[in-house]
Amino acid sequence: MQKLTEKQLDKAIAAAFCNPDFATWFLSHTKFAPNNSAYKWSRTNHPWSMVSLTVIDPETGELSTISKGSETDIFVLFEHADGQRIAIHIENKLRAGAFTPQQPEFYHARAKQWQNESKYGLYTDYEVVLIAPQEFYDRNKPECVKFDRFISHEALAAHIPEFKALSHGS
Repeated sequence: MQKLTEKQLDKAIAAAFCNPDFATWFLSHTKFAPNNSAYKWSRTNHPWSMVSLTVIDPETGELSTISKGSETDIFVLFEHADGQRIAIHIENKLRAGAFTPQQPEFYHARAKQWQNESKYGLYTDYEVVLIAPQEFYDRNKPECVKFDRFISHEALAAHIPEFKALSHGS
């Protein structure tokens, strides 16, 4: 069975949001359910920016700031009937994937930084969502729970054909 790359799966997910039934199903797994939001657009070209994150230095116990470039795998923008916009920042992990240091925390910091920015659709609220095989989640739970939500690849397979076709080695 052909292995699909993370980027191929990212594009399949973004394309699925054009289907209002999928968009409603996906949002039903977030704090934005129920809602009357309509899909506006998405990006899968890994939008990137420099992000600063305040962390506790494990050696000194002091607060320090880390700045680094980081990306969102899939950025999705929705708009309510009243014009208010919301965003979903999605991290997609494959079965054999791993997190980079502070990756969940950088997702939150980046989503906050992009809030109300015209380049990112002037959204006023957001969530960061991890999608991955259940096996990945189980193996990396302490980091996975730092995302606002988790949706398994197995659940996505009911809606997106590319996820049905994943081999066990993904």
